[in-house]
Amino acid sequence: RIAADLHDGLCQELSALHFGTASLRSLTASTSSEQARQLADAVVSMAAAAVEHARTISHGLSPMLGNPGNLEEAIRRLADTSSDIQLLPCKVRGSFGEDPIQEEIATQLYHIAVEAVHNARKHSNATSVVIDLQRQKDHLSLRVRDNGIGLPPSALHSNTGRGLRFMQYRADQAGATLHISPGRSGGSVVVCEVNLPAPQSPPKTSPHHGLTPTPPTD
Repeated sequence: RIAADLHDGLCQELSALHFGTASLRSLTASTSSEQARQLADAVVSMAAAAVEHARTISHGLSPMLGNPGNLEEAIRRLADTSSDIQLLPCKVRGSFGEDPIQEEIATQLYHIAVEAVHNARKHSNATSVVIDLQRQKDHLSLRVRDNGIGLPPSALHSNTGRGLRFMQYRADQAGATLHISPGRSGGSVVVCEVNLPAPQSPPKTSPHHGLTPTPPTD
């Protein structure tokens, strides 16, 4: 609900503000007041930044907002945010294919990816992150690796440990397995794998389902 309110309410209002201030800037461009033009430019920039910030928050609260189950798109947005806003280059390789993924599983895996990227930036001091996506039939593999210093042995008993336990909780909720280990050439590797449940077939119905039976006649 909060994500929807942000996206459909606040984001739209900020977009209107952005449009209005842009119009104001166009009007002030014809005046002789340099100070007014500078103020209008500043307001336009602030409004644009606020729109992007609100959208980022709404996508973080509900990454599949407006497109349930689209895990790959949400992860690519995460990588873009890491690269462009948090200044930690993040690359996505591979694909989960075009078949939809159940929203509950997609949401949990997304938040595991978010936490893994956050740990790479804050605790591992990484300068790059690679997210690998693989799908084989109904088996998904999410792999996040960084080039940082890795997680210290005491991580499970520190603030970092809360993030690791958070990832484990998310994996359990998705029915997935989670493995965190040092990388071969340094850094950390987070691997989350899950088997997707088989799609349920629609119940079979009798050809006379819903019809009132006709009583026999003599």
